[in-house]
Parts: sequence; C-alpha cells; structure tokens
Amino acid sequence: MVGAEKTATFPCYIQLSKRRETIIQARNKGSIPPDLHKALMNQVKQGLLRVMDDEVINAVWRDGHISLRDKNEKVIQQTGTILLATGFKSSMPGKDWLMPVIRSHDLRCAECGYPIVSQSLQWGPGLYVTGALAELEMGPISRNISGARQAAERIVNSL
Repeated sequence: MVGAEKTATFPCYIQLSKRRETIIQARNKGSIPPDLHKALMNQVKQGLLRVMDDEVINAVWRDGHISLRDKNEKVIQQTGTILLATGFKSSMPGKDWLMPVIRSHDLRCAECGYPIVSQSLQWGPGLYVTGALAELEMGPISRNISGARQAAERIVNSL
C-alpha cells in the first residue's frame, strides 16, 4: 500500500487523556511583545484603533466599507480597514461533517473525540491530518504555523 506506515504505533488511551489535559493547559490565547501591546493600547485610548473580540461569519465589501456580520447576518462593525482578524475555537473543527466520515471509515478517535494518528499523522489508509486534528500527536503547536511545517515534514518523510 502506497504511503502506508511500516509500523503503526498508537499511544494508549490513558496517555491520550493526559496529552489532552496538557494541550489544554499549554494553550495560550496568543501573545504579542510588551512594547507592541503598549503601542496598541495607546492607539485604543486615543480612539484611533478599536480592538474587538467577536465571531465574524462573513464580510461584505460595499461602497468603500467592509461590513462584518455575525451568524444571523447582523452587522457587528462597519469599517474601511481590517488590520488583523484571527482566532479559532478550541473544539474539534469540522465535527458536523467529520463524524459521519469517522463512523463510515471506522477511524480511531480518543475519548475526547480527536483522531488517534500515527507519528507520521496518518489516520487511515492514505489519510493524513494536520492542524487541530493532529494535536494529540503534535501537541499544542499543531494549530500554528510552526506546527503546520512540522506536520508537513512528518507526512512527506513517511511517503
């Protein structure tokens, strides 16, 4: 089988529960250098910058403005510029469409619902995961750019 691992080693379920706890404890909401944080907060105090924490479902560009909308299509903010929009939920992504796939292909999952994958991030024959779906193997780094690079290396080296 092309791309299949010679030896698949999966951590035991007890270790996976401990890994999940470690990942949750290690996850930080993100950080910026103190000098940049101070500069941003000064901009906020002067009314030159607005920092928002909300879930944007879509953005509509019209008449030189961007309307950020929530899941009910309600306008959260209308602006001319978005400097940075980022974030993620700590839950498993794509759960609604992924659960039927897991059942139909009999894919192994830990008690927390996340995939049990090999060291090369293989979840099933010819099926590899990255990002949040690889975090039980990769750890908290799996969701960031450095984790994506490491995941790509693992996958490519196993092929």
